Amino acid sequence: MSSALLSRVACRTRTFSSRNALRFSSGLASTTVPRPSSFRRIAVWTAATTLSIGAYTLGSIYPPATLSMLFPRPAPGPPTNPDSPESIAYLEDLESQLQNLPLLQSLRQAQDAKDCHVQSFLTRQVQGPCRQPSFHGSHAEQELFSSRNALRFSSGLASTTVPRPSSFRRIAVWTAATTLSIGAYTLGSIYPPATLSMLFPRPAPGPPTNPDSPESIAYLEDLESQLQNLPLLQSLRQAQDAKDWYETRPYKNFPEERRVNNLTAGALRGPGKFGCMPVIRAKRDESESCVFLHVGRGLCGHDGIIHGGLLATLLDECLGRTAIINLPDQVGVTATLSLKYRAPTRADQFIMIRTSVVEAQGRKIKVKGQIEDLQGGILVEADAMFVQPRYAKMLNTKAIKEVFGQPPEEPLLLADGEKLKAKHEKP
Repeated sequence: MSSALLSRVACRTRTFSSRNALRFSSGLASTTVPRPSSFRRIAVWTAATTLSIGAYTLGSIYPPATLSMLFPRPAPGPPTNPDSPESIAYLEDLESQLQNLPLLQSLRQAQDAKDCHVQSFLTRQVQGPCRQPSFHGSHAEQELFSSRNALRFSSGLASTTVPRPSSFRRIAVWTAATTLSIGAYTLGSIYPPATLSMLFPRPAPGPPTNPDSPESIAYLEDLESQLQNLPLLQSLRQAQDAKDWYETRPYKNFPEERRVNNLTAGALRGPGKFGCMPVIRAKRDESESCVFLHVGRGLCGHDGIIHGGLLATLLDECLGRTAIINLPDQVGVTATLSLKYRAPTRADQFIMIRTSVVEAQGRKIKVKGQIEDLQGGILVEADAMFVQPRYAKMLNTKAIKEVFGQPPEEPLLLADGEKLKAKHEKP
């Protein structure tokens, strides 16, 4: 019986040796293997790019701890009463997680688990020195085990001459991919893209609550300075046709007892809302106008995005100014107002509202306008029609003019006075 087993082992040994000899000879002959294909390079860089984009998106939504200190997110605290059912359930869940740790399970199922014991502080003590694996069995089985080990170790020695891919190159590729991912993650945390920042807005401190406090006054003065120094407003003031335009501030001469009951001049005026009075540049023939104003974070619907209804109110007032001034008695009401929202309007920025007359027919006038950011992007478009009521002649238009703002009075020159005198003396 033992002789038959030994002959079978010898036959398998010769077959295994011949196969290994063929394999290693082919490996030695393949020392001139061509370089990795371009497909593999494309696959590696595609994976790195995908990993970077994923890290950038992850960083935008879940910034790291260092950056999240600047923008902390609220989190529920642990149970305070250790004897409460909530605390007991919390501790039982922790114990269950501890017992099911994959590393602890692998140590319990290891081959030398009998030589170890687990103590309460989870230390792994080995009874005796580490030994080489041994095999106990009959003489023929021990020879078979020895021959397999000899073949394994001899094949390992023989395979040292087979060229393998450079480990340095692999390390370099993965290091570059990791560095790129960390950089993209950090970049996404500091400068999140517009789409993600709208979906996951970061909390911002509220504006000063007391409009008469020194903090509020300094805030409003800074806004006014920024408004007067807007590059777009400066370019309009220095344009070639600047003489054909005039500049005014609505609600500047509006009585205080009436201002407090006005929506845009009273209730919505202050830090975090409409922080400063708009600046209007209108053509002297009142056919066009440009309105500059600041919209604060307290005017939002979705956090960080100005409410669409408020934008409709702004367009209604700016279009109404252009329309009513061009009506016969300078009194009018809104008949129709059509809006097209093109893009979200972000809070805490200056915007410009353009208006112009489309068509005027007696008591009806059609106007159009749009809200733009300072880069020229169109945010909202609007078309409207205003109608002068039949009782317009019975109303006092002085208050309306105080709301809209009038062109500054130009000094009367001596030559102009002589012309007016001659005109009046003419029969």
